[in-house]
Amino acid sequence: MSIKIDKAIRLTRHLPRARREILASIPATLTARITSGELAQVMDALNEHWHKAIAHAEAEAVAEGVIWSQRDNALLLIGDPWQPKTEHRSHA
Repeated sequence: MSIKIDKAIRLTRHLPRARREILASIPATLTARITSGELAQVMDALNEHWHKAIAHAEAEAVAEGVIWSQRDNALLLIGDPWQPKTEHRSHA
């Protein structure tokens, strides 16, 4: 890692995995042109944006009552919790 990136990391408070993703999304040409303080600001802005985007997506999913499952390649209902079917028997 470069000295500039190390300084930017010290100026921010991101979890290691988030930090890796944030840094991977910043073009190397931009990182080369800006100071470590400016890089820290860009990292913070991206982190804040991602948190807002996730909150928006979660709110939208709840409002719609479905989420997309990449694993199942399908929409999944997230409404009422699943309950087993019960048979109603008459007492005759």
